[in-house]
Amino acid sequence: MVPGQKVAPSLQSFYTAVMRILLVILKDYPQFLCDFHFNFVNSLPDHTIQLKNMILAAFQIGRAPSELQSHLNLVCRL
Repeated sequence: MVPGQKVAPSLQSFYTAVMRILLVILKDYPQFLCDFHFNFVNSLPDHTIQLKNMILAAFQIGRAPSELQSHLNLVCRL
């Protein structure tokens, strides 16, 4: 939520529930988040950074991001 602002307990509970539902979708149906990530991220308010990061962390099943591959070769060009 917004740092430094008090939030009603009901809104905090709703935010926590949305985070948990999004975590289940991220774990079980990551392809869904991959397909619709642009729509989800654009519809969220700017202060919901954690929700946006969870959506953007999704990747297809069977295809790991390049950071997780063991044969990663880094080339630094200056």
